[in-house]
Amino acid sequence: MTLFLLLGVVFLIVLAFKSKTVFRWVVITGFLMIGFLCMPFSPVGNLLGTLMDPGYIIPEESSVWTFTPSVMNSGSGDWWMYGEDSRHYYHNIGLVEYAVFPRSEASKCKGFNPHDIETWCPAHIKIVNPEEVER
Repeated sequence: MTLFLLLGVVFLIVLAFKSKTVFRWVVITGFLMIGFLCMPFSPVGNLLGTLMDPGYIIPEESSVWTFTPSVMNSGSGDWWMYGEDSRHYYHNIGLVEYAVFPRSEASKCKGFNPHDIETWCPAHIKIVNPEEVER
């Protein structure tokens, strides 16, 4: 898949520079749009989430670029229930409160499921409330 995408990009670039000016800009714009859409969903979704919904939180331990929501709310809200990055698993507890669990401890918990906080070893869960930190 990646090889075909790369070959398509090379083809579009060659086509853009051999074509007339207006068509060149259409091809380049199309190429940029395809590149944007082929980005991993997380950064795009996180940026849109934080811009459109003031209640959409990115854990302080992570970033817009590395955080991946893995389970979204199934109701009318548009927030994540569980998420992860390369170092932690996260569970959204409330409006601003969330739980953090280190990935390095996951193998030590019998029956660990990153999408079920009941299986996380309680000794390693950290509850974070950014509003309390600001006070």
